Amino acid sequence: MVVLAVNWRYTTLALALLLFVLSVGLVAGGRVGFSFFPSPESDKIFANVEMVPGTPRSTTQAMLNEMDRALYAVAKKYEGESSDLVRMSVAKTGTSVGRTQGASSGSPTDSIGGLIVELRTADKRSIRTQAFIDAWRAEIRPTAGTDNFTIREAVGGPPGRDVDIRLVGTDIAALKKASNEVQLLLKRYPGASAIEDNLPYGKLETIIEVSQRGRALGFDT
Repeated sequence: MVVLAVNWRYTTLALALLLFVLSVGLVAGGRVGFSFFPSPESDKIFANVEMVPGTPRSTTQAMLNEMDRALYAVAKKYEGESSDLVRMSVAKTGTSVGRTQGASSGSPTDSIGGLIVELRTADKRSIRTQAFIDAWRAEIRPTAGTDNFTIREAVGGPPGRDVDIRLVGTDIAALKKASNEVQLLLKRYPGASAIEDNLPYGKLETIIEVSQRGRALGFDT
């Protein structure tokens, strides 16, 4: 084959070029699928809820209880009363779950909470994770004061969210207004869900003032 390739070098080069163009055309034309960082189906789900600013902890906990009720209701719907589809669920109040950055994952606040859910492994269940999430979301009845709740499966690797829009500016109020407008535009698209931002209302603020005794001792702010 080496002798033939050398003797017919221009033909060999043309065939190699033809195969390269053909392979690129198959991918570009959609004949061959391409995923830069494919993620296997996850068995873990993160559900986060954001209540309106100033919501007491008990109300946030009530919404988490409703999400937990809907979770097991969907499991029973698919596999009956003795279903072990949900291996465990853990609720956390005062912080979000499944996030590594963002304003809402910083200082604890009573108006946010989350639920960590682990399903049976994918090879031992018939329902896919995304189908379960869709059914769970449809079953939840948001309580009064719910601002937003999101449900998504744990995803590893660089890809991140399907749509990730970043806004940069120095005016916090303007950034929040722009974020709300972007979210309204995204909600117009069928199939868009779990829309959220990382700039919640009511971020905790600490105001430090010098007392009268401190001023008498000569301290200033």
